Amino acid sequence: MTALEAYESGLALYRGDYLEGAFEGDWGSLDRTRLRSSFVRASLRAAALRMGLGDFDAALRWARGALLADDLAEAGYRMQALVYLRQEDRAAARASLASGMKRLVDAGLDPDAETRRIAQRLGLGREAYPGG
Repeated sequence: MTALEAYESGLALYRGDYLEGAFEGDWGSLDRTRLRSSFVRASLRAAALRMGLGDFDAALRWARGALLADDLAEAGYRMQALVYLRQEDRAAARASLASGMKRLVDAGLDPDAETRRIAQRLGLGREAYPGG
């Protein structure tokens, strides 16, 4: 079994947040957060591997899956933009990253240096990341 097959087999088991809505209070919240973070990291790794194989549709599916699990997963927005760039769709890359950066800034988070570097490469001005 390849690493990609292992990632995708494991990711197929994920069914959303652990015990979501099952209990009131914070019980299980640490496990829920840990499992969601693991899913996001593995999804983005699978996306990177798929992109490396030239399977851009699957790469985008994994990146989108990561963002559905955590819409503040900055690396997911970067991955989408990079896949679109590999497909030579600069407009989609730009729109995807701008949307992600807006989501981060609206949540009070500053995009990191790697995201800002890609934004600059795409011609996104500082208005896309006012905190940057």
